[in-house]
Amino acid sequence: MSETHVYTMKEGASNKMWSYIINGKTVIKKWGRIGGHITEESKTYPSEYQAQSDIQRQAQKKLDKGYKQADEESLEKETEIANCLGAQYKINRIEFINQPWDNSPRPNTLDLEFGKEYDSEFGVCVEILQSWSKETYYLVLSKKHTAQFTSGSITGNGASLAGYTYPDGNFVSGVKKCLHGLQEVVHQVLVKFGAVGARTLSLGDDDEVESTGNQEFFKAVSAKSSGGFSNQVVSKFAALGARVLDI
Repeated sequence: MSETHVYTMKEGASNKMWSYIINGKTVIKKWGRIGGHITEESKTYPSEYQAQSDIQRQAQKKLDKGYKQADEESLEKETEIANCLGAQYKINRIEFINQPWDNSPRPNTLDLEFGKEYDSEFGVCVEILQSWSKETYYLVLSKKHTAQFTSGSITGNGASLAGYTYPDGNFVSGVKKCLHGLQEVVHQVLVKFGAVGARTLSLGDDDEVESTGNQEFFKAVSAKSSGGFSNQVVSKFAALGARVLDI
């Protein structure tokens, strides 16, 4: 059996995959939402040349639509995380909290202040998008506490959250696993860029990236990670450097 060629689409609310294997004159394709339903189709062509030609044409169409080449290992990791987190959820934003808080459901609201530095005692606030319903959820995570809210707003300096709900353990575990996986990837890429000159990077919170160094950095992280993260989330993990997100 030949090598599996994998392509993924992780932009916006999309988290899709498309792959193929060529075995002589037969092409086996798979496609669907990562962590969700995957369709498989097999087609046999009159010749190996026709099989190669047609599937390469299809692959180019995927690239033109915004799909990126990936590998089986990264797809397996992303599928594992999607199975824990839920294929419909995407981590959209993360902020470092710079004040004490607790997970008491009363009052039903929580106001937070954010800082540029991560403090393991205070933890992080994570904004999560339900890409099917377009609803937004917020998890507030630290070593001691976990809180979940169904509504709120985040500014550059803080957040006002409301609608406290009791967090689902599997969902929280999936979010944490997703974040720790991204942190590992970002650290690996930072080490690589450090070897060639990390001074070319000037990472900020904005999704609009100007420098070539930044573009290559985000591209490298996207190729290795489970995907679905904004540049803001990646930048926050880059700011952590070698520190461990302790949540």
